[in-house]
Amino acid sequence: MTTRNFFAHGVGIAALLIAMTTATLRAAPLVPDAPDAPHRQAESFLKFHLTHDSGLTPKSVEARRKWLSLALYRLLQKEIVRQNAFSARHPGDVPFIDGDVFTSSQEPPTGFAVSAAPRRRGTALVPVTFRFGEKPRRAVYQMRLSNGSRPEQWQIDDVVSEGGKPGQNPPAA
Repeated sequence: MTTRNFFAHGVGIAALLIAMTTATLRAAPLVPDAPDAPHRQAESFLKFHLTHDSGLTPKSVEARRKWLSLALYRLLQKEIVRQNAFSARHPGDVPFIDGDVFTSSQEPPTGFAVSAAPRRRGTALVPVTFRFGEKPRRAVYQMRLSNGSRPEQWQIDDVVSEGGKPGQNPPAA
């Protein structure tokens, strides 16, 4: 075997090993309590959300961008535009969204608990229980594995209030 053939085979074997390692890493299941597990991402989001302005404004939505799927981010942006147009035509009327879209309440919760969620095909339904004084209220955060800046980054794709169903977002303008 000549030196040239050795390097040609060596490069081919190295490329194969790298490809196999990459495939193995991508196919490996995420560790349930890993920092990037869906319920950990939801918890991280809520810790931020509940300690910052929770109004539906361009600035507040942008501050939460890394936790939101592109679809939910765009929907919230459209909702802000629709809300502003309505408020301009009907000053003093109650807005379409009157409260926090992520807790389904006009009052901030006194606490919350996030439960681990099974994952299926890049989707996880993460149960979140908010406490408002003595009264708990449940919401489910539908999270999807996104192709964002980091592979395998869980992002909130939908928020389902108690009694609702996934995908029942407010209509876009």
